[in-house]
Amino acid sequence: MRTLDIDPDVRLARTPPSWLYTDREVHARLREKVWRPGWSLLLEPDPTSDQRVVPCDVSGEPTVWVRDEQGERLLSNVCTHRAATIVDAPCKADVLRCPYHGRRFRLDGSVLSAPGFEGALGPEDALPSLALGKAGTLRFGAVSPSIPFESFWAPVAEALAVSGLDLGTLARGPDGDVAYPIAAPWLLYLENYLESFHIPFVHPELSRTLSLEEYGHDLLPHGTLQVGIAREGQPAFEPTAGPYRGQRVGAWWFWLWPATLVNVYPWGVSLNRIDDAGFGQCVVRYRAWVWDASLRTSGAGGALDLVEAQDQSVALRAWAGLQGTLYRRGRYSPTQESGMHHFHRMLAAALG
Repeated sequence: MRTLDIDPDVRLARTPPSWLYTDREVHARLREKVWRPGWSLLLEPDPTSDQRVVPCDVSGEPTVWVRDEQGERLLSNVCTHRAATIVDAPCKADVLRCPYHGRRFRLDGSVLSAPGFEGALGPEDALPSLALGKAGTLRFGAVSPSIPFESFWAPVAEALAVSGLDLGTLARGPDGDVAYPIAAPWLLYLENYLESFHIPFVHPELSRTLSLEEYGHDLLPHGTLQVGIAREGQPAFEPTAGPYRGQRVGAWWFWLWPATLVNVYPWGVSLNRIDDAGFGQCVVRYRAWVWDASLRTSGAGGALDLVEAQDQSVALRAWAGLQGTLYRRGRYSPTQESGMHHFHRMLAAALG
């Protein structure tokens, strides 16, 4: 079994070998060791609506978000009889009925009725529960979380609090619902997000909104925070506490393990969920919540479509290069690629 070895000293460390991206067995290990224990944004549920049952997915697993008088839950959306998926669309149902053989489940996952199985059922016939995390109107799920949701979300909550930003005042911006299929591994897309080195070369428009010499990189226990300091005249918020107190912050860019991106701008929040879509494929899904629509097209968060297209182009270039035989392990920029180094160290630990 291949072992990923990343030196803890970023000045000495070498970037991962090409097999991390090109080996199909390693890809399968990543799905088991990284995705299943990780928290994932649930794109579909809207707790402000009157829907009681909403199908969704967690790290590729068919799931269903449900709620009743006792609260909210996240259940498997796979019937325990012959594995048919149960719920196809959001609804107000008070029971879940499998369309294959008519087995019915309560909203707590227990079996209500099972034609043909009278007296032949046990606890294992109930729908398995998954972990559910809540932050305002946002919902997250995990198959077998390696950390509590509160630890996962804490850095974002703290940054919002010191910036005077309240998730409860956000309005959904459906125009920000976009999905981008990318013919490259999710690792390459995320690595690009985690470093600022490429900004002046790949994102000239973004560069004009930021003071790159003041750009911040913070390593978190379960992710990273990149802080874009706004140039004079650009939209910004000013934290009242913490290491960036009094500075004009144009963006907080959070990466949370394994593949959630929380981008906080003066206009609102753009959340991105990176999905592994199979070997050499990924999908990046955007959702937006808005505080101030008048700032939507200005500042560091003002040209998201353009920045996204530019990021995808370099991920595709890296994937093309990795599929050759000439690439050898490179080095990290100690000042601008510490976040990527941190990710690779976490990846090595997860893979064992």
